[in-house]
Amino acid sequence: MPAPLAELKTQLEESWRIVDSSSGVGGPSGGVKMFRRQPVEGTGAKVTVCFHCQDVVPSEESAIENMFASGGEDDDGEEEANAVRFSVMISSAGKTCIYTCLSEDGVVNVERVAMAMDSDDVEKIISDGGVDEKEYQGPEFSEVSRQC
Repeated sequence: MPAPLAELKTQLEESWRIVDSSSGVGGPSGGVKMFRRQPVEGTGAKVTVCFHCQDVVPSEESAIENMFASGGEDDDGEEEANAVRFSVMISSAGKTCIYTCLSEDGVVNVERVAMAMDSDDVEKIISDGGVDEKEYQGPEFSEVSRQC
C-alpha cells in the first residue's frame, strides 16, 4: 500500500472500524464497511458507511475524453477519479435512515433516502440488500429536482 494511503488508513482507524472484504471474506468481494467507533455525541446514533470498490460511475465527460485520450489521464498526467456511489446509515432508537450518495469531483450528492423503521441492525440491512420494500423508500432526488 502506498505510504499516503497507509497514513490515511491509520488516521481513519482512530475513529472508524474498517471491514474490507475485497478478498471475499466477510461479505461480497470488494465491499468495504466503515463503522464509527463511538456513537454520535448527544444522540447515541451509530454511523456506518458502505461502498464497493467497483461501484464507480465514470462521468459522461470523462468517458468521451477517454475515447480520444490515451490512458485516462488529465493534463497533469494524473489519473482522473471516477465518481463513487456509497451508503451512509444512521441508526438510533430502533430505526435506521439510509442515504444513498454519489461522490464526484469532491462533491457529495444524496441520491435517495430510505428508512428502516423497525431495525437498527445495520449488518442485517446490508446482508438483506437494503430496506424492505414495505419500508419508506423515498423518491430519487434527481426526479424531485426535475419536478421543481
